[in-house]
Amino acid sequence: MMKVSDTLNHKNTIYIDFEGNKAGELFLLGFDRGEGYQVWVLHDDLRGWAAAKGFYFATPSDVLDLINQHQVIVAYSQAERTTLNHLAAVHGRPLSGHLKYLDARKLCVAWAKSCRKTQFDQLPDLGTTLAEKNRPRKKALIGMARLVGLDCWRGYGFGLVMKRIQQVRTGLIAKDGQYSKLTAHQKRQASKVITHNTFDIEAMRLLVETALSERPTLYKRYMSPLLT
Repeated sequence: MMKVSDTLNHKNTIYIDFEGNKAGELFLLGFDRGEGYQVWVLHDDLRGWAAAKGFYFATPSDVLDLINQHQVIVAYSQAERTTLNHLAAVHGRPLSGHLKYLDARKLCVAWAKSCRKTQFDQLPDLGTTLAEKNRPRKKALIGMARLVGLDCWRGYGFGLVMKRIQQVRTGLIAKDGQYSKLTAHQKRQASKVITHNTFDIEAMRLLVETALSERPTLYKRYMSPLLT
């Protein structure tokens, strides 16, 4: 039987999660390539945050170079695939033709329906104090993570990431990029953004590894070329 180590070798796989807004601005890239969670800051307005916390400030070329170093890109939707292809087109830095993209959402939902069906069907709704249209769906990462023992709803901040990033951004602009001059509230918002992004990466990885340990054939079913 195929093992997880055969499919997702730590040396050639990278799990990624961008934080950006609907206007197409990118602010952060969280990732794990077998060395634990890392975050890169991507937006000029957040340079002060990167400098204060020791985060790497990355250009689009840096991001594309990072991606090209791997063989398999894993993300929890098709959004990251779209973003990477857009970056490559806009900045004239082609993505390698060998790159594969694994849609973790599709893979994990298929696994849940076949290997955790009763548990999946019985998952309670999250965010019941929110308007129904603003609640996460059962297939959302924060919901699916409960199938592998991760229940972090209280500190997750569903739907709040961009609001929090904007608060940090506004503060840095007002203080000439000096993170030390942000209010305590703004600094808490920055910390919560990192907590959220870290959870997304770690939960996605645990879900994918668990799914493939039980249904390794799903690997090929939900793998596709990164290039669109």
